[in-house]
Amino acid sequence: MYSILRKLLPGIFLIGMVSVVLLVSDGGKRKSRAEKNTSNKSIAVFQFSSREALDDTVKGIIGGLGKGGYENGKNIKVDFYNAENDMATANAISKNIIDMGYDIAMTASTLSLQAFANANKAGKCIQIFATVTDPYNAGVGIKGEKPEQHPPWLIGTGTFQPVEQAFRMAKAFYPPLKKVGTVWNPGEACSEACTIKARAICKELGIELIEANVENTSGIGEAAASLAQKDVEALYLGGDNTVSMGISQLVSVGKKNRIPLFTNDPLDAGKGAVFGLGANYFEVGVIAGDLACRVINGLKPETVPIKNMVPEKLAVNRDALSGLKYPWKVPSMALAMLKNSELNTAKKKPAEEKVHKIGIVYFAPDPATGAALKGLKDSLEKHGYIQGKNILITEKHAQGEIANITPILQSYMGSDIDVIVPLTTPCLSAACAKVKRKPVVFTSVYNPIAAGAGSSYDNHLPNVTGAGSMPPLKETVDLITDLFPSIKKVGTIYNSSEANSRNAVEKAKSFFSDIKIKLMEITVTNSNDVFEASRAVIEKDIQSLWITGDNTVLQAYDTVVKICEKEKLPLVINDVEFLYKGGLAACGISFYTAGYEGGNILSRVLSGEDPASIPMKNLNTKRIALNFASAKSLDYKFTENVLLGTELYLELNALYGRPARIAFVSVGRSPLLDTAHDGVIAGLESMGLIKKTDFNITEYCAEEEIAQLPLIMANIKNTEPDIVITLGTPVLIAAVQAVKDIPIVFTVASNPHTLKIYDYGKRPSNLTGVHDNPPLRQLIELAEKTENRPLKNIGIIWDPAQPNSQISERLLSDVCASLNMKLVSITANKVSDLPDATRAICQRGVDIIVLSADNLTISGFPAIRAIAQKAGIPIYATEPGLVKEGARAAIGDDYFEWGKQSGRIAAKVLAGVSPSNIQVEKTDVQKKVVSSTGKNGAGKK
Repeated sequence: MYSILRKLLPGIFLIGMVSVVLLVSDGGKRKSRAEKNTSNKSIAVFQFSSREALDDTVKGIIGGLGKGGYENGKNIKVDFYNAENDMATANAISKNIIDMGYDIAMTASTLSLQAFANANKAGKCIQIFATVTDPYNAGVGIKGEKPEQHPPWLIGTGTFQPVEQAFRMAKAFYPPLKKVGTVWNPGEACSEACTIKARAICKELGIELIEANVENTSGIGEAAASLAQKDVEALYLGGDNTVSMGISQLVSVGKKNRIPLFTNDPLDAGKGAVFGLGANYFEVGVIAGDLACRVINGLKPETVPIKNMVPEKLAVNRDALSGLKYPWKVPSMALAMLKNSELNTAKKKPAEEKVHKIGIVYFAPDPATGAALKGLKDSLEKHGYIQGKNILITEKHAQGEIANITPILQSYMGSDIDVIVPLTTPCLSAACAKVKRKPVVFTSVYNPIAAGAGSSYDNHLPNVTGAGSMPPLKETVDLITDLFPSIKKVGTIYNSSEANSRNAVEKAKSFFSDIKIKLMEITVTNSNDVFEASRAVIEKDIQSLWITGDNTVLQAYDTVVKICEKEKLPLVINDVEFLYKGGLAACGISFYTAGYEGGNILSRVLSGEDPASIPMKNLNTKRIALNFASAKSLDYKFTENVLLGTELYLELNALYGRPARIAFVSVGRSPLLDTAHDGVIAGLESMGLIKKTDFNITEYCAEEEIAQLPLIMANIKNTEPDIVITLGTPVLIAAVQAVKDIPIVFTVASNPHTLKIYDYGKRPSNLTGVHDNPPLRQLIELAEKTENRPLKNIGIIWDPAQPNSQISERLLSDVCASLNMKLVSITANKVSDLPDATRAICQRGVDIIVLSADNLTISGFPAIRAIAQKAGIPIYATEPGLVKEGARAAIGDDYFEWGKQSGRIAAKVLAGVSPSNIQVEKTDVQKKVVSSTGKNGAGKK
């Protein structure tokens, strides 16, 4: 007995201690009711889809709980569930909530009400519903308003949209309204209830209601278009979850046919509807949250009546009223309601209120994917989506293993990620097969059709859209034959389980076959096979190896390069970004551009557009790159024909055995000339050249002393540069006169033929570049429009020693003569002359001063501006950069783009193209800039 008691004593002691602790801690009578009853309360908040109305309801529920003193993680536990518009998922969530033993389930929308009520028929959990159009006809046992007319565990409030009021409002907007179309899903009880009311009110108002049914979002656009063909005067959207998810399709059809959309959801005004008259869903949620507080505090659900409560709200989109076929106008009854409305314009974007979560998945890190990711993020930022501010991006990759893709997608599908973004074809293929309830926006994918995204770029999976990037395969075959005109056998390695590779190889095989070239194929299953596959394909006596964008092979690209280098075998690829790592040539697209376009589409989805309404795109602009280090190792020289068609020259230093030497000569210094200078360097770098690796620049400046230019040219010839780049017309003239055997590329200069530097058809063989074309007539027209008065006297200050200035003065004289205006012309020979020249021209009574293509007046602009402003005479220029410094307005060349255009030409010359084979070009980019600060100061565009 003693031994038994000895064994029991510790337990007895422990029970006694616990009892003491419980007695001491029991302050129930002194605590608030919330603290007393909620220590173990758990709440599941369950919405059917990610509609803004339901999001607002959920926010309201949390707000209502907070008002009652209940906070998640403090004195209650709240978990959130979302079926993402899928009934099977809704049923599974409902079962899970019951199995988890939650005390209260709060459901938002009719479909979530139905799903949970059907799973909870035994009443294991109290259910409180909200945002339900017609609970009495939802088929969940609610027969009427009285407490005894509903299951004792099921309570909430109905929110029957004000259908009648919406149609009366539409009639007030456009009194002759006679025909309205509506798209709805007959499988939704709430939608059917709204449609029944719509039929009744239309009959009362003498409106014909034309209906079109859909089962899912993919049919909305076609259904709406069928209504437009029946000459409806407006479209109406009631409480339909399916159609609300695809509202962008209704808006698109309405815009195309110039007919308005009106709805029973105020938030729809921000998406393109003319107006939305319905419930304030945040307040609906607050009402539900308050009811939950009362239940927690002891209210018995079986005593609660179920009523219809609609805290009404109107939102009007005035922008959507413009361009309509019929004259819809905001009526007085709407204006009265709008006085207390938060939203009365489309300017407010719902997307700004939410932090969107983006899940990116890709095959493995590589140069192409890196470029695409940068393009994607740059595009998002341009559209206002900033990481950490209104978007959160999660990136995961499959480590080069296809088997790892599905688990990544599953982790995104089970999280609060809003949009899934797959890069590379294997990731898109898996997303198309697995992801059904979240939007998918792809990029950096060769062939989305082959990946399973749809049957065409217009007919695709309703939740999938994006930007494809099929490489230019025909152009790749042409490049290979241009490089090797007598080639007969080409080899390739790829993973046949990758749809992108399989599709590309099949197409390329046909192109090779057309010109009697055999394509020898070896397939692999993983990157470990690439070494042996490379050796095997080489043994087939191929004359070149071609690698398309196969993700598996590209993971072992270094191995392929080493084998080709060892065997002296030319390697041609489709992924341009990989050529930096080795290979002779590449013909493909820009993955940065593909990523950027993917970002454009992703931005549309984030702002509320339905992926089903956004066609997929294909980017296939050809981009050729050459690697000069590889060419040197192969003892191969590129032909001028190939060089001319190339956009990237990689490792150009291998051509010279050192960085190329550039002599850069400027006429003077000014912000505009500095901008053009920077543009030249940007142009060189845009062609793949790296400063200090592929080229070095020696700078020369005449400091506006034209007499110094012959001495500068003599010095340049002694240094033996590989190219001379001139900045300014005087420098161009001096270079042509002095330099005969070194290539010259000019920029920021007038047309050398007009300057009579050479006769027609006799351009020096070492000369090419980019000249201007001053838009002087457009400038005078802009001046008259800006000054809002006719102009009679036009003044110009110019340097007669500069041929480009002579041309501009002569052109302006012709323009003034044709417009019956008088030209007042004043010359200046140096910067110190400009103040007196400006005073003189102001005293001549000119209406405006024009500055055009004159290096002296550009350099001395501050002096001209100070005196002209004091005299109240505006300055107009053909140099847009002068507007920032004080000119009233300008039309002319973008100096950075001018320099960049010339820099691209210089790169071609350095790569081996003779200047005589490159046409002299006009500037590509001109822009108009008008001061934003009025008549007396500089301003921005």
